[in-house]
Amino acid sequence: MTDRLIKATTALAVVAVAVVAALVSYQHILGLARSPRRARCDFAAGPLHRGRGLSGQRPQ
Repeated sequence: MTDRLIKATTALAVVAVAVVAALVSYQHILGLARSPRRARCDFAAGPLHRGRGLSGQRPQ
């Protein structure tokens, strides 16, 4: 019983850390993509971009 509790708690901690890391990473890349100091083409493939290329055009 104690081993199961340790494994479950460890798994929960790993998932929690992964979720926090994913949120921080997403916020960071979103901030970079929205930064006015960067050229638009530098971050054309920003988060959840939906298939546009560096030119901002959809592939033909």
